[in-house]
Amino acid sequence: MGALFWILSHTPLKLAWALGWACAWLWWTIIPFRRSLAINGYHRAFPDRPPGADLRRMFAGLVKVFSAYSRCVLGITKRSS
Repeated sequence: MGALFWILSHTPLKLAWALGWACAWLWWTIIPFRRSLAINGYHRAFPDRPPGADLRRMFAGLVKVFSAYSRCVLGITKRSS
């Protein structure tokens, strides 16, 4: 986990955003880990909306936030975006 934390903290933010979208696509199509749970929760909150695009955007956002958070924790203030 420490190595992943270090890698994300040194990744430019634009690259982290692209990595987030790639992870979201993999999660949604190839590795549907807990996808049914996410879909059920989404349908309870938003019954009239299709969950695919919103859930992928949320997952990609999590990767970007984790990257930005790791920069703050390690004290890296230089923006590489």
